Amino acid sequence: MRDLDRRWIRSAALGCCTVLILGVAGCNIPGGPPVGETRTTSKIVPLGQEKSVDVEIKMGAGEIRIANGSSDLMNADFTYNVNAWKPEVRYDVTGDRGTLTIQQPSGRHNYRGRTRYEWDIRLNDQVPMTMNANLGAGKANLILAGLNLSHLNLNVGAGEADIDLDGAWQHDLAASIHGGVGKLTLHLPVDVGVRARVQGGLGAIHANGFTRKGDVYTNSTYGESKVSLNIDIQGGMGEVNLMLGGGGTI
Repeated sequence: MRDLDRRWIRSAALGCCTVLILGVAGCNIPGGPPVGETRTTSKIVPLGQEKSVDVEIKMGAGEIRIANGSSDLMNADFTYNVNAWKPEVRYDVTGDRGTLTIQQPSGRHNYRGRTRYEWDIRLNDQVPMTMNANLGAGKANLILAGLNLSHLNLNVGAGEADIDLDGAWQHDLAASIHGGVGKLTLHLPVDVGVRARVQGGLGAIHANGFTRKGDVYTNSTYGESKVSLNIDIQGGMGEVNLMLGGGGTI
């Protein structure tokens, strides 16, 4: 594909992204019912004797932050001004394995007024965990290094995602990340081996401090440390940044 075609496609996609984010996650849209009063609800999910937990997250549009720091399985605050968007939280246990599901209700997204939708989720850092997250338009700040996480499957739509995996990992991590339109930044450790395979996409890839061989990027400790992070990234229209060192909020 010619560079001119790539730039045109990327510009068109970014334009659609802007419209989607403004229309769904924050700006005044004519027509539809009005937004309501902003409220914050809290939810605590206790941890029993489960030996492992699968976390399922589904958010159509908004801002989400995930970190460790909960003595329970989950301690979360949800802020919103559309009553129909009150998050649905469900926890099921089968044997010694739990499944925690957090999702935005389906339905219309066209409301009059400035919408607000924010999730602040703290998870337990002791119980072994897998995570499957499908995120749409908006911002995501995922500080996952402190979790006892072994598998991550992340789908990012339109917007900006900052994923912090920089930490002293005690076991391997297998991660699959599908980027959309926007900016995807991964903060990765120096002392733990990292192998990131980045395929597809029309956006730029920045990977300072990594060795590149084809579509594979490795840090200097990959193959030497006992623990490694193996990450498969399917790029979309946006930018992908691989950074050595921890991140922060976006």
